[in-house]
Order: sequence, then structure tokens, then C-alpha cells
Amino acid sequence: MKKEKAFVLLLVLALMAGFSTPVWADKGKNGPCKMCAMGKMNDKGGHGESTKDKFFDKAHFYLKNKSELALSEEQIKKIKELKLGLKKDLTMNDAEIKLAALDVKAKIEEDRIDTAAVNTLIDKKYELKRAAAKRTVTAYAELKTVLTDEQKMKAKEFQGKKHHSKKDDKQ
Repeated sequence: MKKEKAFVLLLVLALMAGFSTPVWADKGKNGPCKMCAMGKMNDKGGHGESTKDKFFDKAHFYLKNKSELALSEEQIKKIKELKLGLKKDLTMNDAEIKLAALDVKAKIEEDRIDTAAVNTLIDKKYELKRAAAKRTVTAYAELKTVLTDEQKMKAKEFQGKKHHSKKDDKQ
């Protein structure tokens, strides 16, 4: 009797496990999750789009639509310089942050932890993150000054039309 109950219980558990499937919002594979599609989630799971993403998206949009926006060679050059400069700075900054994190890990793994040294490294790591955020905001502010007011209005109109045409295509 006990064996039968155990067998039935195991069978029920096995069936439950077999019919239940985990669900993840997997960006990229089958398209973004609904929150991502609505622009409410960023790639790190937070709400909103990061300033870095806004900068690179806007710069890419300007360059992709340079003819429609009637960008001058000087404007194109400035946008490309801003993109490259920020990308280089952030790459260097990310490497320094990773190095600081490795140093923190190494210090923590020692038998006697020098908390003052660890705290200094932690401060350095977060100062680097602050510097990256400030650098990104500066680049974004500069990017916003490259276009004339007329070009900015054209860009907004073009983005609106493009956004609405995508919605119309889906219906």
C-alpha cells in the first residue's frame, strides 16, 4: 500500500515537473518582451533607457538619416567624433572599473583583509562609474547642439512618421 502511494506521488510529481515550463523574457530570441517593446525596460532590467543608449541611438539615427535631415559634412564629422570619443572613453573606463573590481576581489581573498585599502578601491571603482555617467551626459548634451532647430524638428517628424508606419505595418 505504501509503495503504491509512493509510486503515485512520484508519478504525479514527475508529471507536474514535465508539464511545467519556466518562462523568461528573452530579449532577442523571439523579440523583446512586452515591457521592452513599450520602451519601459532597458537591457539591465531597469525602467527607462540609459543615457548611453539614448546617445548612441540618437547619433545612429542622425547618421542613418543624414540625407533626410540635410546634415552638412561638418555636422556628420562632429557626430562621428562624438560617437568615437565616447566609445573610446567608455571602453577605457569599463576596463579600469573591471581592474578595480579585480583588485577588490584579490584584497578580500587575503587572510587579513585591509579594509582601508578595500574601501579605497571601492571608492575608486564608483568614482570611475560616476565619471563615465558624467562623460556620457556631456557627450549627449554636445550631440543635441549639433543639429539646427529646423533639423531637430525634421528629425522629430521623421521619427514620428517612422514610428507610426511600423505600427501600421503590424495591423
